[in-house]
Amino acid sequence: MRETGKPIAQVARELGINDGTLGNWVAKDRAARGETGAGEQLGESERAELARLRRENAELATGA
Repeated sequence: MRETGKPIAQVARELGINDGTLGNWVAKDRAARGETGAGEQLGESERAELARLRRENAELATGA
């Protein structure tokens, strides 16, 4: 993701994994690198909602 600049959902589809899972991995990697960006880290409920929205977005993008 860092090297290609592709969206999480696209990379997750290419790898055959859940985009929420990849999103969590990317977030942990960014945090470990000190690249958390502006603002606070997401809380548990916010991460769950983000994962749900990413799944819905991926389903809409693929027409599923």
